[in-house]
Amino acid sequence: MKHRDKNIAFVQRFMHHVWQDKRYHEVGEFLSPQLIVESPLRTCVGSQNLSNAFSVWLQAFPDLQYHEQDVSLYGDWVKINWMCDGDHLGEFFGLSATGKKITYCGSTMVLMSDGIIHSYRADVSLPDVLERISGVPQNGPSMASQPSDDMFAHFNRITGAQLSRRQIECLSLVCLGNNNKTIAAMLGIQYSTFRTHIERALPLLGLSSPKQVFDWAFSTHVLELLIHIGLRRIRPVHP
Repeated sequence: MKHRDKNIAFVQRFMHHVWQDKRYHEVGEFLSPQLIVESPLRTCVGSQNLSNAFSVWLQAFPDLQYHEQDVSLYGDWVKINWMCDGDHLGEFFGLSATGKKITYCGSTMVLMSDGIIHSYRADVSLPDVLERISGVPQNGPSMASQPSDDMFAHFNRITGAQLSRRQIECLSLVCLGNNNKTIAAMLGIQYSTFRTHIERALPLLGLSSPKQVFDWAFSTHVLELLIHIGLRRIRPVHP
């Protein structure tokens, strides 16, 4: 049933498009080019990477059925709790097709802005799914606790800069409003080292002061990316 809230209705249409219609290679109209993806498979940037993640599931479970259980709205975030069931008919993390029918539950959180999706977070227990298939307890793939290299490379592509990973981390924590000494402590570096990273990075971006970073990031459409990197330095996100 179509929801009256436009963001919820949009996300419901997107989920149906991917999981029910199996049109996971045709998602461009729904997603920001700078989409941030956090899933049990990996953390990455870009709509193609999300399509690739969908394909892992739908090639292993081509008859997968998606059932929405409930939906919640938290500001611009939409959260859907769901259940899926399907037959294991293709390779999945090294496990050959078994034909077993499995059911598993999870949730998806989506950040909406300007009528499209800017962040996609999937929460599902891969070890549980793998154990249901194989009958053997599994550790399953784990997400890295640090931001992936994709995000830093994507930042440099968008800005045309060639900043180091550490310089970008410093900028990300500046965007979160941390003071300089706190940032140095978070990164486990000396205050003087932090100052060196910032003083070298700012001119490459056409900036002269850390106070300009937030507005610059907003105007160049990398604010969400920097905030995401900064948040993962403060607290890892586990799906």
